Amino acid sequence: MKAQSIGHLWRKLEPGIVILLLLVFSADVDLAPFLRTGVNIFAYVIIYPLVLGCWKRFLYVCTRDWTLLLLLVVALTSFFWSVAPEVTSLKLRALMRTMMIGGYLAARYTPLEQKQLLSKVLILSGFFSYAAVLLLPSYGIKFASADGDLGWTGIYGFKNGLGTMMNLGATLALLNFLHGKKNRLLSLVGFCLAVILIVCSKSSTSLISLASAIALLPIYKIMKQHYKLRIVFFISALLLSVSVAILALTNLDTIFTNFLGKEATLSGRQPLWGAIVSVGNERPWLGYGFGGAFWNSPFGLEAISRNPLGWPPLDSDLTKFHSHSGFVELFTQLGWLGCSIFALNFVFVFYRVITLAISTKKIEYFWMLQILIIFVVFNYTEAPTILVANQFMWVLYVSICLSTAIQKGRIKRESQRRNFQKINCPVG
Repeated sequence: MKAQSIGHLWRKLEPGIVILLLLVFSADVDLAPFLRTGVNIFAYVIIYPLVLGCWKRFLYVCTRDWTLLLLLVVALTSFFWSVAPEVTSLKLRALMRTMMIGGYLAARYTPLEQKQLLSKVLILSGFFSYAAVLLLPSYGIKFASADGDLGWTGIYGFKNGLGTMMNLGATLALLNFLHGKKNRLLSLVGFCLAVILIVCSKSSTSLISLASAIALLPIYKIMKQHYKLRIVFFISALLLSVSVAILALTNLDTIFTNFLGKEATLSGRQPLWGAIVSVGNERPWLGYGFGGAFWNSPFGLEAISRNPLGWPPLDSDLTKFHSHSGFVELFTQLGWLGCSIFALNFVFVFYRVITLAISTKKIEYFWMLQILIIFVVFNYTEAPTILVANQFMWVLYVSICLSTAIQKGRIKRESQRRNFQKINCPVG
């Protein structure tokens, strides 16, 4: 009886524990060193009972996408060729914990339940960020650029940490307002509050990713049409999107300089990327090892010295530096092997999300599509979130990857069962 009571209490507390874990475990959250240590210990301690509560399901779910498993295996084995094995070893432990959280979400909750859980995390993120800005401005407002401009960061260390979370919150709130059946006014208010945080963060990447995610909204309407109309409208929308993308790419100077206040070279990132790739090509197939080993070695310093813009300074501490691109960073860590496996995995995930969104017409799958767009935009121009330890976006990606694999398999089995019943159903 006592064991049953404890189990019942744990099930009641479990969602709240998960919400707290997702809110504070991310390295983007700006915490004092002793608090960060406490959060890391809490995450290590709590993830094991969470997983043990559904361990059979967890093991099953985590083996549903072989490309994700293969990517993890390559990251783990990179310890043996890492140029900074002590750094790689430390980061690998954190990566395992991060991916366990994503796997747990996929095993324990349905996509709809995950959406409901994450909405609470995003609401709390916005609430505490407003509190930080209004009540503790020295904590919630920080330098947003090298020019000394101030921008809102909320409870996060950098503007893009806040921008990423509010992108997720804004897209979900707008989706609920346009297509939901309950609390539509609250959803509209939430969307407006999230957009205010994004604008005040002065993160142009956040604005671009939000615009890209919102631009997908007409496609959700198309997905709900009759099959033949859906195909026609979908192809038309795709052609329109490609046309807009081509137009944007051919007018980068105008867009970045006049509207976003940046150069077409993305604030000097392209020369930096070229310098990094030139050093990365010295070990192109396997890279320099997972977890920023590249930046904890003389190779990182060599890449900086090749940057024609001279940024960052050669006497800078590069141990926490990164490429300002998730794709370039993955190349430095796992080379073309890691990049190829991730590209294959992303294609599989993207295909599953689209097919599930079309076949089920459910909001949660369309939101996954928007998350993937936000994921790509941020990895192109900002902080890496691909295969990154203690990163909220990577938890979401792992969860989406495994959840869609499970749901796709379930729908396939149900379809096969219905077809089998039709074949074996006696006529007359």
